Amino acid sequence: VSTQSTWEAVVSTQSTWEAVVSTQSTWEAVVSTQSTWEAVVSTQSTWVNDSTLIAAGGEVSDLDAIMDMCEQQRVSDLCADDGVTRSPTEVHSWLTRIMKYNRDQTNPLWNSILVGGLNRKGEGYLGYTDLYGSTYTDNYAATGFGQHLAIPILRDKWHENITVVEAKALVSDCMKVLFYRDCCTINRIQFGIADKNGLRLEEPVKLDTNWRFT
Repeated sequence: VSTQSTWEAVVSTQSTWEAVVSTQSTWEAVVSTQSTWEAVVSTQSTWVNDSTLIAAGGEVSDLDAIMDMCEQQRVSDLCADDGVTRSPTEVHSWLTRIMKYNRDQTNPLWNSILVGGLNRKGEGYLGYTDLYGSTYTDNYAATGFGQHLAIPILRDKWHENITVVEAKALVSDCMKVLFYRDCCTINRIQFGIADKNGLRLEEPVKLDTNWRFT
């Protein structure tokens, strides 16, 4: 089973994180089972805690395993009852080491993960890690085909003072390019936003498409 929803594009504003705009190519992920395509409901973007959002693409079962580990970690922190919540920086570092460990055991978790949110200073954070344990942080990131097709668009149009509205429009443009590249997925995306008002996942929306030029 492999998902085609590996095209997340995330844009952030410089210091306020007034747009962690993460898009999932599908909240209802398109899952391929050999030659048959079917749409299934799959939570590809989710909260880890009150300050951290995760968006991921890749192998569905491996992603389920990762989210189970995140939930165990959240419960462990809750049981400690010390008032401390892991920041996105800590969650990203922890996930990177899990991915690297599994790769070293020749049992990689076949996913690319984007971790975004607000650190303890209220500043935005965006990090990437993959099945090899490779990792980086930046003002924008993408996975899958997005690394080849969306990153050039983000580099050209992202700027320090980008607003939430501008960021969502930019990500939508990236997703349209990716959607047209893979005609087997669906044109539904979801935005996850972290700002001074907290974290929120918006309802999935459909991108306008036009196939007349094909």
